[in-house]
Amino acid sequence: MLKRAIVSLIALTTLISAQEVAIVGGGIAGLTAAYRLQQEGVDAHVYEAKGRVGGRILTAHVDGRIGELGAQNISDGGDAENLLKLLDELNLEVSESFIHLHRKYVGSDRPIDQDELLKEIPQENLEERLESLAQNATNMRDVLLALTEEEGELYRFLNVRLACYEGDSAENLSPIYTTTLYHMLHGGLCSAHPGDETTICVRSVKNGNSTLTEKLAEALGPKVHLNTPLASLAKEPEGGYLLTFRNGETVRAGQVILAIPASVYNDISFGDAIPRETLDSIQNIRYGTNAKILVPAATPHRITFVNDWMIGFFTPKCDILTCYYTQNYSRFTPETIDQNSDRDFPMIERTLNVQLSKPEFALDHPFVSYLGPVGYSWPIDPYAKGSYSYIAPGQESILLSLEKQGQETVRTLFAPIDSSLFFAGEHTSILLDVPGTMEAACESGERAARMVIEARRTHRTPS
Repeated sequence: MLKRAIVSLIALTTLISAQEVAIVGGGIAGLTAAYRLQQEGVDAHVYEAKGRVGGRILTAHVDGRIGELGAQNISDGGDAENLLKLLDELNLEVSESFIHLHRKYVGSDRPIDQDELLKEIPQENLEERLESLAQNATNMRDVLLALTEEEGELYRFLNVRLACYEGDSAENLSPIYTTTLYHMLHGGLCSAHPGDETTICVRSVKNGNSTLTEKLAEALGPKVHLNTPLASLAKEPEGGYLLTFRNGETVRAGQVILAIPASVYNDISFGDAIPRETLDSIQNIRYGTNAKILVPAATPHRITFVNDWMIGFFTPKCDILTCYYTQNYSRFTPETIDQNSDRDFPMIERTLNVQLSKPEFALDHPFVSYLGPVGYSWPIDPYAKGSYSYIAPGQESILLSLEKQGQETVRTLFAPIDSSLFFAGEHTSILLDVPGTMEAACESGERAARMVIEARRTHRTPS
C-alpha cells in the first residue's frame, strides 16, 4: 500500500513538474486567467498560498444571512463589463439593490448630519478649485487643510471617508484622489458612485461573492493547487522558469503569471527574473488598512454613521451592519478583536437598541456560519497584507503610466518580461477609474490570458 502511494506521488510530481503556464495566486485575477487559458487548450496550473481560493473575497453566513468580509460590491467597478460577462458565462446570478447614503458623523458630542458638515465648503467652482489645490499639494492632507481646519469635524469626517474608500489616511494618499473628494463633497462616494445621489447601487453574486471563485476553481479541477506559497522564482538558462514553493515542491513552466498582491513580493526571491528597478517599484506599492466586523441586526435599519476610525453601513437588506475599520484600528487579531467591540459596540447598541455578543475572528474559509458578530483583518493576513492597492504621494508617474504591448494596453510597470513573465491582479489593471475592485482584478486576468496566448503564437515558449 505504501509502495503504491509513493509511486503515485512520483507520478503526480512528474505530471506537474513541467507545465506550459504556471499562475501564482488563486484570487479572481489568477483564476480568470487560468479559466481563459484552459478554454484555449493551454496547460495552465494555479498555485495558491492559502487553503482556499478567492484571495480578498471571503463570504460568511452571519446568523443565517450572507455577509462579505472582503470584496462586496461589483458596482464599485463601474459597469463591471468583464466581471458581469464572466458571471453570465458561469450561469451565476447577480443580486441588485440599493444602499441609502444618509450619513451622520458621530465623532463629537452629538451626531451631525452630513449635509450640515458639507455646508462649510462653498460649491461654486468646486471642481476647478480642487484641481488647482491638487496641482500644488503633496498629499490629500494638504488638499483638506486648504478647505477646512485639521481639528475640525469636517476634516475628521472626510479623512476617515477617504481612508475607508481609498485605503489610508489623507497624508498617505496622492493628490490624485481629489476626484474622489469632489464626489464626497457632493454627497456621493467616488467616480463609480458620483455625488448628488441619495443611494448607491450594490450588486453582488447571489449566494455570496465566494461562489464565483469557487465556481472557477471547480472548472479548473486538479489544476488548482492549494497551500503552495511561492518561495522563489528563477529564470532558467535555457528559457522558462523554475518555481520553488515553501513546501519544497518545484515546478518548471514556460510562462508564468504573477497574480499575487504586490504587498507579498518582499516574501519571495525573484533573482534576475524581474529587473531590480521594476521589483523595487512593485515592492513599494502601498496597500489599504481596511478591515470589517459584521454585526447582525434583529430589525432592519438604514442609518450610516462615521466616526474617526470607522464607517458603519448596512447591507442592502438592512440586516447586517458592516463596521468598516481603517488605519491602526483595522489591525485587530483573534486576541485583540474584543478591543474594537468594547470601544464601539456600546454606541451601536444604543443606536440600534440591541444587545450584542462579543465578535469572533473569522476562519479563513468561505461560507462558514457564525451566530453573532464576526470580523476579519486584511492588513494582518500574511498573504494579503492589506485590503487593496492605492497610490501614495510621489508614485503617480510610475503607477499611472500606460503603454501598448502589441494589441494590449498595460501599465508600464507591469509590462510583460521576455514575453514569458506576466502580471495580474487589481494593482496591475488598466481600469484607473475603478482601482482596487473585483472588476479591476477580473480585467487584469482576462488581459494576462490574452497576452499569454498571443506570446505563444508569436514566440516559441519552452516547456
